[in-house]
Amino acid sequence: MPVLEAISLSTIGKIIAATWSNGSRFLWSIAATCAAVAATLRLCSYLEVAKAEPFWVEYGLVLTLVAVIFAVLATFKMRAERRNTGLSLIADEQQSFWHHAKQPDGTTITQFSIQFTPPI
Repeated sequence: MPVLEAISLSTIGKIIAATWSNGSRFLWSIAATCAAVAATLRLCSYLEVAKAEPFWVEYGLVLTLVAVIFAVLATFKMRAERRNTGLSLIADEQQSFWHHAKQPDGTTITQFSIQFTPPI
């Protein structure tokens, strides 16, 4: 498989990190595209379309595995996106403050003191 020989582990890691940051819809679209291409190749190979059999033999398994892997990643990403509890914290403005402090080396430190009141 010449495609897999050219890809290193660091490249695979970068690809996964980039797709993970772009959300579950992007991952689902990759999975669906790979599955559609694999199904099309298999159907063309079954119907004995000219030159389809070598493509199915070469890329069919890879496309199917990529579709399954991206579907699993999309499922986990979608679950992680839905785990938002909707909890919002609102600071008590009477007891909270912030302050900037200029340091001797020229840097600035910001201090926040936030007090939260539990809901009644």
